[in-house]
Amino acid sequence: MWPTPAASDYKYQPPHRGDTLGDLAFDRIGALWFTELAPGAIGRLHRSGGITTYPITWHPVVSTVAATPSVKPQYPWGITFDRVGNRWFTAIVTNEIVRRSPNGALRRFAIPTAESAPLALARGAGG
Repeated sequence: MWPTPAASDYKYQPPHRGDTLGDLAFDRIGALWFTELAPGAIGRLHRSGGITTYPITWHPVVSTVAATPSVKPQYPWGITFDRVGNRWFTAIVTNEIVRRSPNGALRRFAIPTAESAPLALARGAGG
């Protein structure tokens, strides 16, 4: 488990100016993970104090609403872990719930309600 932190232990400066932090979750070994809405990444805070970020790697959504198409990031928000170590997170722009296995395999689950912008996730009683 994590030692009892001092108030200063909670300071975190996102690596990119304008980053927006989303949700927080602990994995099964007690590491703290977080989502960064912009630029679109999942991060892990190591007990040593280091931080590793993992950019969302699938193709960006192209918006054709404007006269000129523009690229939009995925915007991950909610994050949780199941009992076998799969990392689950929401992707607001693509309207999906995404599962990444411990070995890196990615599976995307489309939400049938258009533009529902999924935010929060919760682990069920079964894990």
